[in-house]
This record gives sequence, structure tokens and C-alpha cells, in this order.
Amino acid sequence: MIASSHRSDPDDPLARSAARGDVQAFDQLVRRHLPRLVSFLRSRLDPAIDVDDVVQEVFVRAWSELPRFRGDSRFRTWLYAIALASCADAGRRFRRAQRAVAVTEPLTQPLETEGDWPAAMVLREELQQALRALPDAERETLELYYYADLNLPEIARLLDVNLSTLKYRFYQAHRRLRAQLDPQEGRHPEGGAAAPAGDELRLAQGRSRS
Repeated sequence: MIASSHRSDPDDPLARSAARGDVQAFDQLVRRHLPRLVSFLRSRLDPAIDVDDVVQEVFVRAWSELPRFRGDSRFRTWLYAIALASCADAGRRFRRAQRAVAVTEPLTQPLETEGDWPAAMVLREELQQALRALPDAERETLELYYYADLNLPEIARLLDVNLSTLKYRFYQAHRRLRAQLDPQEGRHPEGGAAAPAGDELRLAQGRSRS
């Protein structure tokens, strides 16, 4: 049962009702968080893993665990803790399945040239490749910040790390990402400063952040 809550959490009334078994309240929470959760899971999971299956797993877990949700954090932060656990489980299942298959199927999709893609899609793909090359802790921090829309204190609580440590990890992740996207140490050939990696992430996501 929810013992305490963040008064500023807009999900609090619905979470309280859902914890008492109100299915309609839970359905509203699902609709509210589904789009951003899907984006976050797509960024975390191997492209071969069915995102819809993991989304369903996250919400099934959330429904079953809601009676034990105490409200010590915002509902969204609590939901993404479940999402991280589900991602880890899905990854383990996927790796076990890969080991069990001796022969992989060849790719059947023809490769598209970069010129066939809209510029935003090219940028999105470049960012995804750069994110996957980051150390997992740094990648996780950026994905929670930009895809899950959590702030740094929330991420620190979720990952159980010191806030100062997380801020340094956040800085390092941007530095590495910028270096991968621009080999000239984040500067354009003309000599002007390149846009920070965070701005490029926001552009690829089609969103702004204050």
C-alpha cells in the first residue's frame, strides 16, 4: 500500500487508486507512460528483441507490484526501475536463445543507402550506434535522462549511486558521445564549436528540454 508520496507527482492519485485494484486508473497510467517507455526500451534493447513483449512484461509487473509501491519516489521513477529489470531479463533470455541456435538466419532486408534516409533518421541511427558504444553505465544514464525524461536526482536514486558520481558520469557520457560523433573533439572543421551531444539527442528525439 502507498504509505507516502510526492505531492508534486501528477501520477499519485491514479497510482493510489490502481494500488487498490482500480483497473481504469491503471489503464490511464499505461496510456500516459506508454509512448516514452517504448522509446526508452527501444534504446536499451537489442533490435532483435520484441519491444512489445517487454512493454507488456513491464506493465504486468507494475500491476502485480503496485500494492507494494510505497510512494517513496515518483511513480514514473518506480516504473522505470521495473523497466530496467525487465530489460536485463529480456537480454538474458535473448542471449540464451542465441547460444541455443547453431545457425543464424541470413539478413533478407536489402541495405538502404544513407541518401535514401531523411536527415533526421540518419542522425537518429548515428546516435544509436554511438550510444551502444558507450560504457553501459554511461549509456544507461543518458537513456534514462533523454528517453525516460527522468532528472539527475531521480536517476541517482533509481540506480542507487551518489548524485555527484552520477553528474560526473553524465558529463563523461556526453564527452565520449561528442567525440564519437565528431572526431575533431567536438569541433566543426570551420573552427566553430559543435552542438553539444545532448542537443543532438534532443534533436533526434524531436523534443526540447529546459
